[in-house]
Amino acid sequence: MNSVPTLNRQFFCIVNRKETVLAAVVASYIYSKTSYTPIFEMAGCTVAKNEKIDTSNQNSADSINEHGMSRARADETSVYINNALVALGSDAIENVIFVGLTPEQKSYLEFPSSTNIIEINDLDEVYFMLSSFESEEKQILPCREEQILEGLAVAQRNGWWLRVDVSADIIDLPSRLDGNRGIIVIEDDFSTSPVIAVHYASCVDADVQLVKKIDRNGKKDIEQLLLQWGQKEEIDEDKADAVLNEISEIVNNRIGLFDFSHYLYVTYFTVGIPYTLVTKNSIPSSYVHLQARPDFFIYRSILAENAQIVGSAVIFNPNFLIKNEINFVEKTLSDKNYDIKKIFGKNATERNLSMAIEYYPYDLFHICTHGGRAKGNIVELAFNDSLGNSHICEYAEVVGISLVPGDKLFRVNAKVFPLKLNGNPYSQEVYAASYPRTIGADLYNAAFRASVRQKKYLHKNVEINGSCYILCKDTIHQGMINNLANGEHPVIFNNSCFSWGEIALGFLNSGCRGYIGSLWNVGNSVAAAFANKFYENCFSMPVMNAIHLANPECDGTNSENTYIYWGLHFTSLKTAVSKIESKRNVCKSLFFNYRLWQSKSLSLQDRKIKESIKDILSWLLTELRNYKPRK
Repeated sequence: MNSVPTLNRQFFCIVNRKETVLAAVVASYIYSKTSYTPIFEMAGCTVAKNEKIDTSNQNSADSINEHGMSRARADETSVYINNALVALGSDAIENVIFVGLTPEQKSYLEFPSSTNIIEINDLDEVYFMLSSFESEEKQILPCREEQILEGLAVAQRNGWWLRVDVSADIIDLPSRLDGNRGIIVIEDDFSTSPVIAVHYASCVDADVQLVKKIDRNGKKDIEQLLLQWGQKEEIDEDKADAVLNEISEIVNNRIGLFDFSHYLYVTYFTVGIPYTLVTKNSIPSSYVHLQARPDFFIYRSILAENAQIVGSAVIFNPNFLIKNEINFVEKTLSDKNYDIKKIFGKNATERNLSMAIEYYPYDLFHICTHGGRAKGNIVELAFNDSLGNSHICEYAEVVGISLVPGDKLFRVNAKVFPLKLNGNPYSQEVYAASYPRTIGADLYNAAFRASVRQKKYLHKNVEINGSCYILCKDTIHQGMINNLANGEHPVIFNNSCFSWGEIALGFLNSGCRGYIGSLWNVGNSVAAAFANKFYENCFSMPVMNAIHLANPECDGTNSENTYIYWGLHFTSLKTAVSKIESKRNVCKSLFFNYRLWQSKSLSLQDRKIKESIKDILSWLLTELRNYKPRK
């Protein structure tokens, strides 16, 4: 059930996110029953890497522009791909496949000149380019484009190749109800992410259930329903029942008639539907977020499961909440030879949390504090776009401010949530059609640069939809994460309220391989009981199974079925070799990280970036100087 796939080094595939059909056909040719062939997706690019951008309309060099976000996203994907290649061993990769990539996308990718790159841009090229890698011909499965995911699942299950055929028979995707496998439920968002999900399901020999996606408005509806459901003790019973019925309808429209009792586990590939609230965690369950790089999430989960651990954990607790939870977690981790960094009380500042999350090496991060939707302001602002046109926007802003130790400077972290433009509800899709392409960037630039005098405050200190936070001793952390665990791929247990959604995305996008959060408010005693039961079992079985055993601790309370696990079914926590070895690993990693950032600082000219790196170096140096064996 929980065997971990190995990584196939014959092929390394990069696909255009929009080329769903072409990617699926290629996946049928490069699939291996004995290992997982890495497939990574690349979003569209509006500009090539070295193409000059007209910045004549920008107010300053660091303004957001219409191409800047596209270029930053492509650069980031390129770094992730290069890191993945290095981790596998670039010399060990036999073939790199580009599937439907545009010239702009390819401009961000760099490979050694000796790399065998196979470019496939058309369905007719797949057989010619890839069939020769097999010693014998395989059976061809004709498939209609609208059934390409069903076709891929059947083809990989039987070791066949796919061919697109408009006159093909309807494909039936039978379930194997033998009780010996898991099932993967996949929301089809018509990108290449579901292709990768089917590809992964075939690799772990799981059945596949395809369901319809939910749009952006539907996702917001779910978030609002969960907020109401979490407050069910404060509303009348009829309204609480109505809320649950709405959530149940969304879930049952997708999996209502499906019987999970024949399966060992289920993993949901979703943009945010809380299936287990309705299924009541009847079998071990996990989630993969379709908006948090599922391609890299699968890859790093497999990679990390077969890698050596640091033997390090961080516990964050600003108010010494639930001492028995913290004491039990600390004792359990100590018994497993982990070196434990404790960020407690007055030291549990936003800066220390942020630095520890991003630059401290760890395998597990346990957060015990308050969380949820942050409070902020609703603002109206008049601004001009890059073409000189006047607009009025309405947006929500959430700002956290903390003092930098030993300095007179303040750390400011701010988020902006556009609500209206010129009196109409803000929608990126609508404004892409009716406004200049720069409008989104212009709005954000105006919001971030506006002075207090320029803003008209419509509402102050109100809960902001879509916001999130982790409460620190001095202010809030809003989940804005650029790095994670000094390059490790840890498991995060955020045992705070409303911690499954937006706050989770920061960790998932940055490189964690497992994340535990809650759908709504959790009572302190229930949170402690769940955590204690989880840690009692998590070193003897996969994380998913330990969560399944801990869920009954919430039964009969307001927190029943509130815990959600973003992760794969086989992900586990390992016992460290020894405490001495764990301490040595932490010290080595801190020193390496310090030298790395020191080298980056010397090579940069940008003053703001150098100041940011100076703060990182200061924090790392303090950690190194204070580092000593912890009891």
